[in-house]
Amino acid sequence: MIRCIFFDVDDTLMDYRSAERQVLTRLMREQGAEPDEAALDNLWERSWFYWEARGLDHPERVAVHRDYHDRARLAVEDLCTYARIHYGLRDLPAQLSSRFVSLMGEAVTTYDDVPEVLSALKDRYLLCAASNALSESQRPRLEKLGLLDHFFLSEEVGRIKPSRAFFLRACTRLHVHPRECLMVGDSLIADVGGAAKAGLQTCWLNRAGRDNATRVRPHYTIRTLHELPPLLSRLRTMEGSENA
Repeated sequence: MIRCIFFDVDDTLMDYRSAERQVLTRLMREQGAEPDEAALDNLWERSWFYWEARGLDHPERVAVHRDYHDRARLAVEDLCTYARIHYGLRDLPAQLSSRFVSLMGEAVTTYDDVPEVLSALKDRYLLCAASNALSESQRPRLEKLGLLDHFFLSEEVGRIKPSRAFFLRACTRLHVHPRECLMVGDSLIADVGGAAKAGLQTCWLNRAGRDNATRVRPHYTIRTLHELPPLLSRLRTMEGSENA
């Protein structure tokens, strides 16, 4: 029986692109610049470039696993350095990146289906965040969201997704068995693959209708969180039939 549901945060519960655009708009305005849509689109592309350049698109690699959060901070500083040069921002990159991280903690950009679905599930399941994002940004965002019972942030857990240890440590702290847990996330590698290795049930939230080009096979696939409560109801019915 499912007792606990883990949710990835960015691109699962919250729209990261929208959050980053909000943050960059505020940051640049504080620096005396007024970003237009072309500038924000350009910075979004640069953000992904630096993310990939730092290896953060492959959290499963051992070298990345060792210093993931340092790499994440450097990727933010890379972006801020670029923005400073190309858009005439005043502060030094280290100051800009610190402010970026702080502003991200205020950017609660939930998808439309999130408040309704989490509210409906809250009294029936333990609802938990499972995220690799920097704690100083992600924890304030999740506290502002206010719909989850526990936050498991890799910087605090001491392991990152898709490490099996990340999920097992979370289950141990909650006193639940992995098979009593469902991991819901958009990343086949970090969320689905990692959780499956730890013995959790897995649900791929495929909002964009992407093809699965990996070897990872989720137990379930949904396109919107509105599909999650009916899925859980079917699982309860199946479990009840098996135990009858």
